[in-house]
Amino acid sequence: MTVMRHQAYTTDMEKAEPVSLKVDGMRCAACVSHVEQALRLVPGVDEASVNLATGRALVKGTVKDPVQLEDAIEKAGYHATLLNTQSLVDQLAQLEADRRQEATLHGRRVGLCAIIAVTMMLVPWWNRHPVGEMISLGLAIILQATVGLPFYVGAWRRLREGSADMDTLVAVGTSAALGYSIASAIIDIHSHGYAHDSVMVLGLVTLGKWLELRSRNSAGQAIHELLRLVPNTATRVVGNKFETVSADQIMVRDTLLIRPGESFPVDGTVVNGSSTVDQSMLTGESLPVERTIGQAVSAGTVNLTGVLYVLADKVGSDTVLAGIIKLVDQAQSSKPAIARLADRVAARFVPIVLVLSLMTWIGHSFWSGDSGSAWRAAVSVLVVACPCAMGLATPTAVMVATGIGAKMGAFFRHAQGIEEASRVDTIFFDKTGTITLGKPHVVAIERTSSLSIEEILRWSAAAEQTSQHPWAQAIVTHAIERGISFPMPTHSREVAGAGVVAQVAGKEVVVGKRSLLESLIHSIPMGHDDGIFLAIDREWMGRILLADQPRPSSRSVIEQLHHLGMEVQLLTGDSESVAQNVAELVGIPAEHVHASLSPAEKEQRVQQSRAAGKHVAMVGDGINDAPALAAANVGIAMGQGTDVAKQAGDIVLSSPDLMVLVRTVSLCRATVAKIKQNLFWAFGYNAILIPLAAAGYLSPTLSAAAMAASSISVVANSLTLRWRWWDRS
Repeated sequence: MTVMRHQAYTTDMEKAEPVSLKVDGMRCAACVSHVEQALRLVPGVDEASVNLATGRALVKGTVKDPVQLEDAIEKAGYHATLLNTQSLVDQLAQLEADRRQEATLHGRRVGLCAIIAVTMMLVPWWNRHPVGEMISLGLAIILQATVGLPFYVGAWRRLREGSADMDTLVAVGTSAALGYSIASAIIDIHSHGYAHDSVMVLGLVTLGKWLELRSRNSAGQAIHELLRLVPNTATRVVGNKFETVSADQIMVRDTLLIRPGESFPVDGTVVNGSSTVDQSMLTGESLPVERTIGQAVSAGTVNLTGVLYVLADKVGSDTVLAGIIKLVDQAQSSKPAIARLADRVAARFVPIVLVLSLMTWIGHSFWSGDSGSAWRAAVSVLVVACPCAMGLATPTAVMVATGIGAKMGAFFRHAQGIEEASRVDTIFFDKTGTITLGKPHVVAIERTSSLSIEEILRWSAAAEQTSQHPWAQAIVTHAIERGISFPMPTHSREVAGAGVVAQVAGKEVVVGKRSLLESLIHSIPMGHDDGIFLAIDREWMGRILLADQPRPSSRSVIEQLHHLGMEVQLLTGDSESVAQNVAELVGIPAEHVHASLSPAEKEQRVQQSRAAGKHVAMVGDGINDAPALAAANVGIAMGQGTDVAKQAGDIVLSSPDLMVLVRTVSLCRATVAKIKQNLFWAFGYNAILIPLAAAGYLSPTLSAAAMAASSISVVANSLTLRWRWWDRS
């Protein structure tokens, strides 16, 4: 496992990332509720989210000493380890190793249970002979003292804090069955005991936990696959020699030799050679891209054909891959709002079950007078109750969804973004770089003064060269292609969504939309609405007309969004005529086009739609559209593979293919549907089987099997998201 560079950790949570803690000892949703409540009582904690599937807690706030968080969890009866002193990749690697170790340990316990259970069943006469009964009882006691020990430890810790969880139910249930068997053997209360029930309950509960752990590990494979993308070693060039070094020894400015078939261990720049590179882990696109001298490569991508020499620019936790891992990890560790119902129920679930079990024992003892059947019914109630399924219903589905999203180039910042995207009925698109390719080109230059075409282009490029806007870059590129040189501005000020005001060669140069020039100089004659306008010393000199082509997939994407029941609208700073032309090409109705908007006006449009009761998504480039992205119920940023971690938005799409947006919406809807199915099953299971157990229709053994099946079925149902039925676009 590659170890990325250590990150300095500050205890000031206002400046640092959310504090991450590994929590051991959690068994069910009740545990999650107890840990969250304990963390929220710590002064300075604003938000605490605990994930049963990952075994982690994320805490946001202004706690000065994170050790307080560890202490709070310890006092609640669980063991906590602060993770922020490690790099994120080290944290995740350790968690993966711990999960494998836990699964192995449960596997051994399952084996011991199986040996004892089979031994008790192989000799039928044991059940009819006093010696056989004593041997069976002895084996049950051995199993209770070994496999049952962790349940006793967990139950005792919770009892000390005045709470209860799944450990409590199993410990009390198996102890009741075994205790009744011991009493039977001593005072012959009944012709036989229930030692086999305690053995089967422990065996089936442990088997269920082992299968559940394996399924949960499968659900979390996205992080594991990302961690494995970076190689453990690399070839460093030192003078005329080559040396093999560990990936975590690579420093910025090192030169590396990357052979065909090898993965890049760093973000860097090609300094020699040319090749094709597989970037599918960044963009979701399977087609390789050409890379040659001066071009960038990213950690985790794969060199396919030629030998490349790469200068390391970013290493360890600064790479794009590390940023992606961070996004996926944060999303998997967070919770959507829909999970709050399970949290509220889980906090009260176990105490209610304990009371129901006691009432069951009293009721059966009173009505039937059969102490044996009373004990079995009471134990069945304890064992059949399953808060585990409630705790796993949401996080397992989120883990699978974030993994699927990462593979296709969609990254969720938090689980709430999945839930919000599933409910969207209105979607706003920015035009440039979203609906269109974002690569406008100059199509015409018009003179309105004595300046030549070349001079208009020269002054415009001089002012625009400091701007990163696609229009500005198109003008600068066109000037360079025509061999026109231009001076650097001595001062430049960019007006968001409007243009640039600069000082060039002692002159005030204004380049931008018509509205900017009118606010600074004078009215421009009617009929001149489109393009980029140039004014020098407050005199209008001409304009440059640009065009930008829609993305090839834009029309199909709009059609499919309409098919999904969404209302699609276009927001743009371009003129009405340009906006309507693009809208017609991609299939957006004319009445849903809003042109000549500033970033603030785009934000207002989004807010107005939300105020009208719409559930709104905004799709933009993640930088210029940040206000509108923030104002929407869910902001969807179209980024690039190399800056995905920097983009604004609840969801970041790194793929250049806009069709990923349709797949992402479909995935979010499918994920929320799975969560609802899981919660329905978890609640329905308990609502049906607890009364049946209380009525005496379920034995402890059958109850244990049903309880194990409940947790496994929830995880398995989440894993069916991988069947790609959500991708039927």
